[in-house]
Amino acid sequence: MSSGTILQQALSLVESADLEHTEHQLLTLFIEDAVDPARPAKYVLDRGSAGGASSREHSLRLIKNDWRRLLARREHPLDGYFRNFLSKTIPC
Repeated sequence: MSSGTILQQALSLVESADLEHTEHQLLTLFIEDAVDPARPAKYVLDRGSAGGASSREHSLRLIKNDWRRLLARREHPLDGYFRNFLSKTIPC
């Protein structure tokens, strides 16, 4: 199966799932904004295609939650320091 087909199938799976609008957007960005969109598309298809509709939504929400946790861990420890510093030095 070509990477374009995998990408379209994964995006269709996300679009057809009974999720909140923001969940659709986050999962779509997870796929489309990747360095290699075929990899997260395959991951979404592998995890989201098993089981019925409620299982699909549950799997997609787990992917979204895992992705958010990963992004939170990726934040540099000094980011909080700089954010705090800038909030004190630059008036809003």
